Amino acid sequence: MRKIGLDIGSKSCGIALSDPLNITAQGKENFRFEEHDWDALIKHLKTYFEKYEIDKIIIGYPTLPSGDKSQTTLMIEEVERILEENFEQPVIRIREDKTTKQAHEVMIKSGLSRKKRKDYKDQIAAQLILMDYLAMI
Repeated sequence: MRKIGLDIGSKSCGIALSDPLNITAQGKENFRFEEHDWDALIKHLKTYFEKYEIDKIIIGYPTLPSGDKSQTTLMIEEVERILEENFEQPVIRIREDKTTKQAHEVMIKSGLSRKKRKDYKDQIAAQLILMDYLAMI
């Protein structure tokens, strides 16, 4: 069974999938939607669940350096609740302190243009979130 990793934002969601053996994580896409249109996100994610056997949903869970919750943290908690209402699979939080920054560094080292970095940053962040989870299991 595969795991799906999500880097959720207010207007986009990076999506990554593990291989069936849960050894690697592959970035799949950066899905864009209208701000806070969680229905569009859920509908899109359902296509992955129809195509692949997925047993866990891994989401990035950002907090402030102090450990306190930010507005983004509260938004992620709302989306987490919506995911739990729409999918049977458990939702697992992974702290994502610096995944977007790491994604930018990876892309800069790869020589991607500024525009391509914008297009791929959430997808790569989702891949990093999923890789962190896979390293723990």
